[in-house]
Amino acid sequence: MPSVVISGYYGFDNWGDEAILEAAATGLAGAVPGVEITVLSHDPAATLARHGLHAVNRSDPAAVWRAIRRSDMLVSGGGSLLQDVTSTRSLWYYLGVILMAQHLGKKVMLYANGVGPINRRLNRSLARLVLDRVPLITVRGPSSERLLRELGVTAPRVVVTADSAFAIEPAPLERVAAICEAEGLPDIGDHRQGRVVGVAVRPWRGSRNIERVVARAADYISGKLGYRVLFLPVHRRVDLAAVEAVRAEMQQPSYLLQGSYSAADTVGLLSRLRWILSMRLHPLIFAAVGGVPAVGLVYDPKVHEFLAEAEQVSVGPVERTTLEDILLGITEVEKDYSNRVVRLGQVVARFRERARLNNTLAAELLNL
Repeated sequence: MPSVVISGYYGFDNWGDEAILEAAATGLAGAVPGVEITVLSHDPAATLARHGLHAVNRSDPAAVWRAIRRSDMLVSGGGSLLQDVTSTRSLWYYLGVILMAQHLGKKVMLYANGVGPINRRLNRSLARLVLDRVPLITVRGPSSERLLRELGVTAPRVVVTADSAFAIEPAPLERVAAICEAEGLPDIGDHRQGRVVGVAVRPWRGSRNIERVVARAADYISGKLGYRVLFLPVHRRVDLAAVEAVRAEMQQPSYLLQGSYSAADTVGLLSRLRWILSMRLHPLIFAAVGGVPAVGLVYDPKVHEFLAEAEQVSVGPVERTTLEDILLGITEVEKDYSNRVVRLGQVVARFRERARLNNTLAAELLNL
């Protein structure tokens, strides 16, 4: 039976990355019948419990070596693994795993990667040396393709696809209703008549006042527009402090999603929102899959690229975002809501087709 090792930011209880893994594993299993999948995870037991996938400790070099040695192919991704904004250490880790697979003579695919930014000269040179020996790279946007060319990565086949999360099918309304009941959330209903708006924030070193600005915007959403506000801590251990800082600044009541759910459950829940205000990329993607418009706060080029390609409202860089910017974005969504929903459905259909291409290409490489 064919065997694949998947490397990524897994086992850290980040909704977005766990959704990427869920969609990638499901897609690969559909494209490659009988495939055996092993995940490099921060928490192998949690990965097994959540996804039903065998996993090894990503921080144990011997375990990683053995897993890759027994496999036919390494799948690196998806997500923004190859960048040095968060840290150089993480970039070196993912390049090191790829280099290990290459040393062992295994096939390697970069799967729906968001590449960059890679700013340091040494890191750019290392990325070029390692990635130029990868036979197949799929990227989730044109900017990643451009950066690879700028780095001098010319040998691999590079295909612009989409984030694997676009392939997720939302959970049915009955499941969403059960989540709302368990969480003590209001009945969400259908987003076109919905009265709940989602808000996703994260800490960011360049945005000292963003919590206060978002709090004022959330008060406007609740007090003036009459919507309930639901906060979504995507990476709980990282985002919760920022969420609570915003809620502490608010005058109006709000709700907080407490549990950790499957990607299908999360997409199902977000598909019932009226619209979403988000810094994080994957709540924007989840909402889009559910046909829900967005107002985006840009902290990273990947968020800007998605908002532009999906034709969603951007209020610009989070470092300079004002309350007036957010309120203008909200007004823009509300005044043309029905047309935005229709256009978003058309755009997402194209994203979903591109997301499925990741698995087709992986199967072709594995079967060579």
